[in-house]
Amino acid sequence: MTSLFDTTRDLHHACEEHLVGGAMADGTISKQWWADWLSTLYQIHRVIDGDPELDGLSRLQELDVDLKASPADPRYNYVTRELVKKLEESERHRTAARYVITGAHLMGGQVTRKRIAGRLPSAHLHYGNRKNLVAEWSPLRERVDLTDEAREIFQYLLWIMDEMLLHDIGEGQERQS
Repeated sequence: MTSLFDTTRDLHHACEEHLVGGAMADGTISKQWWADWLSTLYQIHRVIDGDPELDGLSRLQELDVDLKASPADPRYNYVTRELVKKLEESERHRTAARYVITGAHLMGGQVTRKRIAGRLPSAHLHYGNRKNLVAEWSPLRERVDLTDEAREIFQYLLWIMDEMLLHDIGEGQERQS
């Protein structure tokens, strides 16, 4: 049987193999990249989360805590803005982003949290009732009708990480002018 996980596996792996994604996965991510990533996640969650009191998968409040505790200031990311605009306009993309982003927090984020413990803020990766939340999130994994949108979300994440690298070599700053 095909699932959303199966139909997006290649892009999921591409994100993990990206220089920034790999540094997240192995816990060696720089303070700057982490700040940039937290900012991107905050902007995405601002659109895809429900009321934090009712939505256990919401991470907006925790990301706010992380951003305030970040040892670096996030840099502007044009691709993040493009993705947020798409999410604001499309419920299907919001649902797909919930699958992609929330799944990353619930699954791989637990490994990252342990690897960066004490070095970088990670409140958004702490779940008191993780087992229940995985059960709530899991039906999204079977939504093959969201394949195109989920693949697009993964592609945006790759582009966002690419822009973070461009900032490091100075090209990202030129686009802001």
